[in-house]
Amino acid sequence: MRVTFEGITKSYKNPVLHGLTFEVRPGRVTGFLGPNGAGKSTTLSLMVGLVAADGGQVLFDGLSYESLGPRRRLVSVALDSFGFNPFVTGRRHLQYVAAAYSLPRERVEQSLTLAGLENAADRQVRGYSLGMRQRLLIAEALISDPAVIVLDEPANGLDPEGILWLRRTLRQLADSGKTVLVSSHVLSEVEQIIDDVVMIADGRLLYAGSLVELALAGSSKVKLHTLDVTSLVGVCALHGVIPTSIDALGVTMSSRDAERIAAALQQNADFVVSARELIGESLESLYFDLLASRNTSRVDALSGDQGWD
Repeated sequence: MRVTFEGITKSYKNPVLHGLTFEVRPGRVTGFLGPNGAGKSTTLSLMVGLVAADGGQVLFDGLSYESLGPRRRLVSVALDSFGFNPFVTGRRHLQYVAAAYSLPRERVEQSLTLAGLENAADRQVRGYSLGMRQRLLIAEALISDPAVIVLDEPANGLDPEGILWLRRTLRQLADSGKTVLVSSHVLSEVEQIIDDVVMIADGRLLYAGSLVELALAGSSKVKLHTLDVTSLVGVCALHGVIPTSIDALGVTMSSRDAERIAAALQQNADFVVSARELIGESLESLYFDLLASRNTSRVDALSGDQGWD
């Protein structure tokens, strides 16, 4: 099930979302990323009618959430692991959820096993750690076998073993054709999970697309591999390029300088660059690069040099 956000706007006392437009594709894990206060939770709440948008719409295979009718159970949004009744057991909580969906009791046991809570199923939730509550919330989100799974800060409170479990679970869900949207402000925790990225700041879209494409576009360095490193260093000097590093395999420089040097070497058929290696940035670095670019554009716009939205 494809989820499309079309021009979503929302204000409380002040504007919170500014015309967000992006798409979440089936068979992919999409990271919805941004700092605290960026508007992520508001956006997720809008998906299932918990908050009303001032403008725009969210569509599920072309239909609004309200128009899905009984198919609403195919959309599962898990927002808060603190909303459990502390005096019920994990199993009892999932039994209530299963009853609300008219699901067979087997789904309760399947969800407990999937979340790794089978040994804690009969303990009251008040005795659960934050990580266990997070697992219970994910179990609840998956109990109806939804086509769209939306998780807000799912790694919160998970230990390293739990994070590994989360990665495997989300990967399996996406590989089975489900649409998975994961919200987080800790970019390092989701970098190894996601296929696509939606980045926002102050309720504005910074980027929406493939993580690979973002990494390639944002890569600040390129290593040119060659058997004749000395000659390559000489070519760099001739064109005023200062490498960032040199070793026995090649020369590393900015991606812009690498394009200049590669173009220059095309004129010399005897000189061979055997490979180009992208020295990628972390997802966090890419985010701040985009944010810095946006802020620069905003300053230019305010000074009348160029438009910005």
